[in-house]
Amino acid sequence: KLLPNCSPFSGLWMSGLDNRRSKQELAMVYTPLESCLRSIVSYYKSNPQVVPEGYATRNLELQLATERMNV
Repeated sequence: KLLPNCSPFSGLWMSGLDNRRSKQELAMVYTPLESCLRSIVSYYKSNPQVVPEGYATRNLELQLATERMNV
């Protein structure tokens, strides 16, 4: 029921890929996680009217969590 909307930033492509080869062969440089998260948090704090697509099922998530806590 909740997939792929299980979090505000989830999508159909939710895999963890190994990026070592791209770094070695293509000299790719990736944004560190801390910087990326800081940017995302800053954006949403500055734009509270923007709701991530993944929040489409947020009420259902909260309902399920509440039900499980009350078991």
